[in-house]
Amino acid sequence: MTVTLDCLDLLSTTTGTQTFHWSDGQSSTLSFTRTVTNVNGQTVLTLAGPITAGVFTRKHAVFTVVEPVLNLTACQSPKG
Repeated sequence: MTVTLDCLDLLSTTTGTQTFHWSDGQSSTLSFTRTVTNVNGQTVLTLAGPITAGVFTRKHAVFTVVEPVLNLTACQSPKG
């Protein structure tokens, strides 16, 4: 998955779907609410919600990615 975030995204919550393809050829579709937070100089992206199709349907899942913030002062200006 590729995600591009700008300064406004750091405080936004959005919804969507993400399909995960497993090594055995099966898949699962996550209907998620996305949150983005900045914790101790790292961006934490979390997708959480129910699996709505495929393997694990009706189970709840949380997918979390942690990345370093490379320019900590970039969001201080009006242009971000």
